[in-house]
Amino acid sequence: GDAGTGITAAAAATVALAVMNRVLYKLALVPMKNYPFFLAQVLTFGYVVVYFSILFVRYQAGIVTKEMLALPKSRFMLIGLLEAMGVASGMAAAGDY
Repeated sequence: GDAGTGITAAAAATVALAVMNRVLYKLALVPMKNYPFFLAQVLTFGYVVVYFSILFVRYQAGIVTKEMLALPKSRFMLIGLLEAMGVASGMAAAGDY
């Protein structure tokens, strides 16, 4: 019913955004093919700004509590580091072609 349609729409939107993300990587690398690491860092820090903005709004709305923010951050820092390395590797690989 309605739940299945919503899940299908969310899945289709996710796939479309993922494809668009890869296409935009390629388009951004055309004029900046010699600077994939710089472009990856700008993208990574852009994600950080967006994620912290969302977290701040959710905290102000009371959706995120102080107990939630008290979780250890080391695992999240490791995830972020691996994500940044993945983006840098992806940019470097996309720039080679």
